[in-house]
Amino acid sequence: MENYIADMKIIKGLFITIDPEKIKTNCEYFEINMSNSPSKISKRNNISILTLGFENNQFIQFQVKWNLNIKELNKLDYDYITNEIKSMILEAYKLTQIKTIENIF
Repeated sequence: MENYIADMKIIKGLFITIDPEKIKTNCEYFEINMSNSPSKISKRNNISILTLGFENNQFIQFQVKWNLNIKELNKLDYDYITNEIKSMILEAYKLTQIKTIENIF
């Protein structure tokens, strides 16, 4: 998804955004409303955007593509990507595998 703004690629199929202005831009562009939930997965065709909210109005965002390398995800050893976050990334990945009418036509 060309319009998603990422700070860096983590592994194949997984990008991260931590810059607040970039997250704000992504939320506006993809119409992600975070006011009701601390976390949200938004599906766009075969890509998911996982947005996580924390204390003090801090956010982190992941772009999860259909070609995510799950083996590499399981091997990741970053403090900020906990097992709980990995589980959410896997949920977002599962959504990328679901065909939608938009994907079919």
